[in-house]
Parts: sequence; C-alpha cells; structure tokens
Amino acid sequence: MDNIVPRMAVRATSERFNWIGPVLMTAALLALAVGVSVGEEARTPHQRLLDPLGIALLIAGSLPVAVSRRRPVSAYLVAMTSIGAYQALGYTINSPYFLGVLFTAYAAAGRAHRLQSAGLAALAFPVYAVGAVVQSRPDLAYGVPALTIAAFVAGQVAMDLRAASARREQQARRQAELRMLTEERLRIARELHDVISHSIATIGVQAGVAAHVLDEHPEQAREALLAIKAVSRDAMRDLRGMLSILRQADEADGREPAPGLVRLPELLERVRGAGVSVELDIQGAACPLTPATDLAAYRVVQEALTNVIRHASGATAHVSVRYATDHVQIEVIDDGPAQGDRAHSAAPGTGHGLVGLRERAMTLGGTLDAGPVESGGFRVSTHLPTSSGSNA
Repeated sequence: MDNIVPRMAVRATSERFNWIGPVLMTAALLALAVGVSVGEEARTPHQRLLDPLGIALLIAGSLPVAVSRRRPVSAYLVAMTSIGAYQALGYTINSPYFLGVLFTAYAAAGRAHRLQSAGLAALAFPVYAVGAVVQSRPDLAYGVPALTIAAFVAGQVAMDLRAASARREQQARRQAELRMLTEERLRIARELHDVISHSIATIGVQAGVAAHVLDEHPEQAREALLAIKAVSRDAMRDLRGMLSILRQADEADGREPAPGLVRLPELLERVRGAGVSVELDIQGAACPLTPATDLAAYRVVQEALTNVIRHASGATAHVSVRYATDHVQIEVIDDGPAQGDRAHSAAPGTGHGLVGLRERAMTLGGTLDAGPVESGGFRVSTHLPTSSGSNA
C-alpha cells in the first residue's frame, strides 16, 4: 500500500502536465506559419497581404493541434477548412502554413478505421479545389491534399504498428501467465504426490498389520487402526489446505501452516507406527528457512521414508539434519530390507517423487542425490540454501 500511493501521485502529476507538449507544439507551428508568412510578403507582392483575417485563419489552422489527441477528427476538419479558406482568399503560400493540417491528419488516422481515414483524406480534394478555382491555380488542388494523404497513411501505419505491438505484449503476458499456471499445477501435483503416496503407503502397511493380528492380538490391531485414522486425518488436513489454495479462498479457514522441519517428530512417529525404526540426529543451531526451503526439506524426508515403508518395511532408517550458516544438509539412510529385497537396487532417483524433489531442490538453488549404498540400503541427501528467491 505504501508503494501504491506514490505511484498514483506520480501518475496524477504526469496527467496534469500532459497538456504542455501539445501546447508547445501548437505555439511552434503557429509561430512558423505566421512568422514565415509575414517574411514572405515582400517576395510575393502580387498576393494578398496578411491581414487580421489571414492571421485568424492561420491560427485556426494551427490551434486544433492542441486538442488533436482528444478530438482528432474535429481538429482535422477545422484545420483543413481554415487552411482551405486561407488558400482561396489568396494569401501567401510560401510558408509552412499547412503544418497544422498534417499534424491533425496524422492524429485522426491514428484513432480512426481505415475506411474513415480514407474518407477524411479524400475530403481534402474538394475543399482545396475551391481555392484552385478561385485563384486559377491548379496546383492548389493537389499540393496540400497530397501531403494530407501522406500524413493519413503515416498515421494509419503508426496505429497498426502500435496495435501489433500491443497484441505481442498481450500474447507475451498470456504466455507468461500460462507458464506460471503450469508451474503452479506441477507444484501442486508434487505436493499431492508427496502427501498421498506417504499416507497411502503407511495406511497399507498398517492395514496389513491389522489384518494379520486381528484374531490373535486384537489390541495390536486396534493400535494399527488408530494409526490409520491418524494418518488419514493428517492427509485430509493437507489436502484441504491445497484445495483451499486452488479455490483461492479469501477468508481464513483455520488451516495449519505448511509442513516444515518443525513437524519432523510427527512424521517420524507415523513412520515408526508403520514398522520402520527411525533415528533422528540434528546438528547445529536451527536457522530460519524460507517457507519454500522448509517445505522442500520436509518433503525430502517424507519421500525418503515413504520409500522405506514401501520397499524395506522393518528396516532401520537414520535421518540427519545439519544446519550451517548458509545451508541445511539433510540425509536419510536405511539399512535395507531384512531379507535381501532387491527393490533398492534400482537406478538412483528413478521414482517420480524423487525426480520432482530433485527439480524442486534445483529451483531453490540446491541439490539432491539418491541411490543405493554398499550395505544394501538406500541414501537420499539434499543440500538446500537457507535463503532463496525462488518459490517451490
């Protein structure tokens, strides 16, 4: 709001002084028309001397330039008829007396359709033909009209160029908006993948546990079902948050903040409930992160542990968070499945989740590496700057 007021003040000041340019232009044209005409009287004694009527016609032929932006057609008609009368009365024409007509013709062409411009330009021929007949000078019938047509053509070309430039700018803005929309959709798709894949994997494991122990150990089945309930509730909360963003809700709906490293303990508890033993090691003093970096760091841990639940249930995972002055280093390592499952032997980072996280890390100016380790487990490591101008 503080920046809007100065901009509005500058715009108002600019609009207030918009009249200076046309007025100065009109004064210059009028000085040329009258001054040169007066100076040429001595060289053309056979023509009518410049009297108050002639000066009034020159003023009427130049003054419309001042209002040609607001009333282009009216300004052109007044200037054209005034200069036509000036010629018909036999005043000296060895001066730039007709410049006002050209300027108003250019302005009229810039605001009119081509057919209207052609009609206005053609109107000059009968008007100036009157002076040609009265003064018995055929050149008066086509001299100024030819220049008027040239001014109309120049104005029409300028208008077409401005319109083409405006169309290109509008197309560029639309493409930029479409690109931003596509990037936002990709970001939301990654968020949905992160939330749903982790939740569904955890629910699947817990449902299998509940089905296995339901008859012999109903208490353990009850704990598994409660875990499913908690994971489902958290997933629904995150989904509601994303859907409310998609709906562009204007009023606050009590949503919790986006996930970040501060919520790691909750995430680890859910993973432990799915049968994965997780250890957390935090080194260094926690430093403030941008919302995008904090969310990306959380999603890296979530995706890595989700893969452990899917492919190495029963494994032990170690989550390490190292804070430095300019970056945060996160590493998730597991010791692999208990019975030599080969799922971790795939090429590093081939899943859609890890690919999306790698792109997100690169957008923030960081890196992400993922791949199997010699012990048979899997390692995911990311390096994220503590501050970034990008938004994930």
